[in-house]
Amino acid sequence: MLLNGKRCESEIIYDIIKFSKSGIKKTSLMYSANLSFYQLNRYLDRLIEEEIISEKKNNGSRLFFMTEKGEELLTSLEKIVHFFND
Repeated sequence: MLLNGKRCESEIIYDIIKFSKSGIKKTSLMYSANLSFYQLNRYLDRLIEEEIISEKKNNGSRLFFMTEKGEELLTSLEKIVHFFND
């Protein structure tokens, strides 16, 4: 679902949720989702505000986890991706 060679916002959100499924540090998430620091912060702020992602501190590190609401959104986004790829 690339638009002009660029990912759409829903694809970026899909990647962030998918990679945060079992907990991930911010820098690892940035590289895994292939985002700049600025982009990641913008999306994370929004996803945390909407309770799609939660932030937890673990031994001085901040980890980001998918919430139950995030899991529901991930499932819906996967259906859309599969629909367009079939």
